[in-house]
Amino acid sequence: MRGICRSRLTNSSPPRLGIRGHMGPFHTMEKRVGIAPCLTVFLLAVSLSAHVTPTTQVSWIPPDVDTEKIDLDPSAKCDLEQVMQSASERVVELVQNLDRYTATENIEHFDLSPAGAKLSRETRKFNYLVEIRQMGTSDLDVVEHRSGWVPTEKIRGYPIRTEFPGNIETTGLPMLALIFHPRLQARYEFACEGLGSWQGTRAWVVHFRQRADQTNSMLTYHVGNQTVAVGLKGRAWIDAGTSQILAMESDIQQPVPEVQLLRDHQLIEYGPVRFKSKALELWLPKSADWYCALKGHRYYRRHIFTGFLLYSIDDKEEIGGPVKRSQN
Repeated sequence: MRGICRSRLTNSSPPRLGIRGHMGPFHTMEKRVGIAPCLTVFLLAVSLSAHVTPTTQVSWIPPDVDTEKIDLDPSAKCDLEQVMQSASERVVELVQNLDRYTATENIEHFDLSPAGAKLSRETRKFNYLVEIRQMGTSDLDVVEHRSGWVPTEKIRGYPIRTEFPGNIETTGLPMLALIFHPRLQARYEFACEGLGSWQGTRAWVVHFRQRADQTNSMLTYHVGNQTVAVGLKGRAWIDAGTSQILAMESDIQQPVPEVQLLRDHQLIEYGPVRFKSKALELWLPKSADWYCALKGHRYYRRHIFTGFLLYSIDDKEEIGGPVKRSQN
């Protein structure tokens, strides 16, 4: 099965995974991503309008990466080959040293008006576990587990509501940086836009786009009985000094009429975690923002990850809080 996230939703008798630590065993739905990591949106039972509402207002969602204007240093010369090699080494280092980690995930979800006004709000809190493994010579296997979901405030219909707010399940968002792994790079075209900055840190800005001859997509939409792989484009901010990936932003290459998808915009920020058992600093996702225009509706969702634990270690390793993105 290529280009599609394999999923198993366990509504009854959920699997018990023997994970030891502060959060105890995981009783969870499992998302397994074969062949390559995959960003997945499941639209569950929810009443949506039958016609697409044209997206004319843009204030509710960041601009498309190909139209967004960013400040670059005109005097800096970018060596794309060197930038890609160094960023790839950081991602390989992550995969080789961290086969799994846990965190606390907090989700805040909003239904939006066409002008971006917040019409409703839901929250969720999960125990979150990610396993990353190399398979064969060309594949990565990424599995997400979530357990113990609760609303962080009282909501109507609890506990009837589904695990994810709005009956829309978003999985795999933090995995976008893995496109820089050597096993996945060939599926994308890369171009260095120049030297910019992210939250005050000088960073090489690298644009990426899924190749036209590649059917393995990082983004898959499941809407009713339809499953559609969606091509991505975007950019990454790579620390000019350390080559760590600071942030990644993505958009769909074009609207997808099969599921009435007009926009999907994602912004993932990463930050350092220092594990006491190793003299090693790893960069893990600290937040993921998702904006979507689907079937005439508009959504904004924010994932926050905190309280990181290495699988076999009991000591919590804290990550810096998300920083509000500065506007250029």
